[in-house]
Amino acid sequence: MKLTKGIILIAIAFFAIASCKESTDDSKPAAKTKTELITTGSWIVSDLLMNGASIYAFMDACSKDDFMTFKTNGTVITDEGATKCAPADPQTSSSNWSFSSDEKKITIDGDLGDLTTLNETDMVVTMMDSTDVIVMKLKKK
Repeated sequence: MKLTKGIILIAIAFFAIASCKESTDDSKPAAKTKTELITTGSWIVSDLLMNGASIYAFMDACSKDDFMTFKTNGTVITDEGATKCAPADPQTSSSNWSFSSDEKKITIDGDLGDLTTLNETDMVVTMMDSTDVIVMKLKKK
């Protein structure tokens, strides 16, 4: 009987010590997909460049607080933010967005651009119009 109690006490001590060891699981969480990155939170323009020159300083203050929320259903909601440029404008409007099959290009409201950066905090989209290269830099709101 004493031997059985001794074995039980040793087993309990062993399991207690083993459960206190730090986890050696070095697995990292799976990287988020681009769809997960873009649809988590809202995005606000932090800079706007035209042909390499920033035009952000020339934007109206009422436009600088606008933000976009991309939905997984392919809808993007644009919110006027705290200040509207025209009081009669709706607070929000919606349009469509989509990735190309390789997720390197993005179409927002019919405008196609190269998705040059997309991570947890930053997004950079480069677009061309007939004569200009426009780079839109966005930050997670």
